[in-house]
Amino acid sequence: MAIVKQLGPPALVAARFRQDQGTVAFGRQLIGPLVFPFYWVAVKATLCILTTIGLFIVATLVFTRHDHLMQGVIQTGWKFAGLAIPPLLFVTFVFAAIDRYLQTERFAERWDPRTLPPLRPQIRQVQRATSIAGIVIQIIFIAWWLGLPSFPDFIFGKLYTCRR
Repeated sequence: MAIVKQLGPPALVAARFRQDQGTVAFGRQLIGPLVFPFYWVAVKATLCILTTIGLFIVATLVFTRHDHLMQGVIQTGWKFAGLAIPPLLFVTFVFAAIDRYLQTERFAERWDPRTLPPLRPQIRQVQRATSIAGIVIQIIFIAWWLGLPSFPDFIFGKLYTCRR
């Protein structure tokens, strides 16, 4: 127990062995390799949400204003960038605070190896029916995909016509 306690919490130990030691640093390190993978997922999710909102705004602009369309798209892009920076800074600030807390000695000292769950073997078998269903669905999808050039009206109806 003393050796495990000295090494520290499992998440901190595992972070030392990551191949991609991603960090965020502006002068000093704000987000270390322990928190960085979670930070990166949060940034991508935030950007997806903001991009969806931005595309909705641009689509609304396209359908409502037809004069000087390119100028409106550029202005909307600048407005989008101005609106996207604060949420991204907030996400960075939150994860920097989490990383700072995890790096403190208090966190490592309060951790007790006796609180770890007992080891249980994890035997997870895939059922045969699930495997067969997956194969059948993939075959149907591949057949549909390969039939697209030959039978466009059959697959998409009259909306899609293949012009050669």
